[in-house]
Amino acid sequence: MNCAGSTSERQPWTGDFDGMVERRIIRVLVPYSRTLYFNDKGQERGLSAELMRDFERYLNRKMRQQLGKRPITFALIPTTRDQLLPELIAGLGDIAAGNLTETDKRLETVDFVAPHDRKPVRELLVTGPDSRPVKSLDD
Repeated sequence: MNCAGSTSERQPWTGDFDGMVERRIIRVLVPYSRTLYFNDKGQERGLSAELMRDFERYLNRKMRQQLGKRPITFALIPTTRDQLLPELIAGLGDIAAGNLTETDKRLETVDFVAPHDRKPVRELLVTGPDSRPVKSLDD
């Protein structure tokens, strides 16, 4: 895995997974964040960096015979959070990894991946003994 820097990695391209495999590169747009992605003395760190590193290893192991001696490389492309989806749509990345919430509006332009066993989001309100009583979601 590497941080994108070559010209070909920053050229607009759109295609499907088979095209990414053929190109042997998957460009991942990531927002700078102390939690999701940051550069620590030349090392890419954060949840998104770790997840993509694991995904890269998984794909290369799973597709070993098809790939031969040319593995797939994941290139992390740092960007701002507000540019994740616009840059994805413009073909400047293949995946946007930024803890994005799936909304109806976003589903009009991009696809989201979710676990097969995904259950509806449920929220639990936790209060303390000195908290005011909660009567509505606006409280």
